[in-house]
Amino acid sequence: MDIKEILKDKKKLPLIIAGGVALLLFIILIILLLTKKPKEKQPSSGTSGKQPVGSSEAPSGTSNTLTYWGL
Repeated sequence: MDIKEILKDKKKLPLIIAGGVALLLFIILIILLLTKKPKEKQPSSGTSGKQPVGSSEAPSGTSNTLTYWGL
């Protein structure tokens, strides 16, 4: 079965086109996700802004909220 026979079948043609479009969109999405670089806020002081391992304090200017809905 060669490509000409597959393209002659009118029922398979929309599926082939939809699959090609889905594959193209998937490839574009992967490329966009891999090339997107997050913008990091530069600290104004000379420190790196990262907390040492085991530190329980949040960096200044940030807050964390934990909402507990139940089990």
